[in-house]
Amino acid sequence: MAKLKLAALAALVIGPVLLVTNYKETTEKKQISQEGISTIAVPTAKSSSRGRRGGRSYKLEIQYPVQGGQRTERVSVSKELYDRAESEPVINIKYLGTDPSKVIIIGEPIEKPEMYVIGGVLFALGAAGTWWNFLRKGKVQEVAAAPPATPANP
Repeated sequence: MAKLKLAALAALVIGPVLLVTNYKETTEKKQISQEGISTIAVPTAKSSSRGRRGGRSYKLEIQYPVQGGQRTERVSVSKELYDRAESEPVINIKYLGTDPSKVIIIGEPIEKPEMYVIGGVLFALGAAGTWWNFLRKGKVQEVAAAPPATPANP
């Protein structure tokens, strides 16, 4: 039972963290999309990793010119772009002029709507689990502790 309480509290915290993190990342990518400087990047290396549940993530190391030199960054990409990286020698990107390390690849999705769903579901499960494990029991115990009602004798 203690594991369920801990899981409920963890979901109650992790859900909003996912929501806020995804919101900030999406806002930053939209800002780069609107205000960014367009340039061409050259993929220099690629790597993929398998997560604990079998999902894969794909990353490219790209090199691109910025004001005052060259910059190299590692960016997450879709499987399609990862597979095309060797056949396409250049990739269109945008970077933020004030912080050239902030990069988006033109054509890649900016938003991750599934993260909003996952964060919302975790928060809802955490709230329901917290209520079930902590708040509901207090009310049940109060009712159980009350003396039984005795009928009035005529």
